[in-house]
Amino acid sequence: MAKYPSKVIDNAYGKALIAAKDLETGTIVERFLGKVIKYSEVSDHMICHAIFVGEKGEDKWIESNTDAIRANHSCEPNCTIDEKLNIVTTKLVKKDEELTFSYNMLDEGEAPKDYFWDSRWNFECKCGSKNCQKNIDKYIKPVFKK
Repeated sequence: MAKYPSKVIDNAYGKALIAAKDLETGTIVERFLGKVIKYSEVSDHMICHAIFVGEKGEDKWIESNTDAIRANHSCEPNCTIDEKLNIVTTKLVKKDEELTFSYNMLDEGEAPKDYFWDSRWNFECKCGSKNCQKNIDKYIKPVFKK
């Protein structure tokens, strides 16, 4: 298995994925890997970690077995997930900084109504960003900075 410049730590909310060193933009820090299954096959203890990997209208999910599941949500994330399911930095990240991505941000051109949302994914966000959504309970359209 690949060695990534990240590690898992305990934090106030459970576990977190953090940078093991200073990272440049575009650095792959972890990857979601696992068997592709239907949503109905996702185990209860992994329901909040399942990653949708299908196209619109498909029922394809991964129950990852990597440290990628420890990357937490932020309303102002420093990472994104690429088409190969890599977690990739979108800005400079300092050593020991938490690695985050948005759990509910759609890609440009996608609409919230087109995708399934499970109420078990709902949570109160505590990311602390000035644009914090407070409650993560649905998909949102992309927010692009100019």
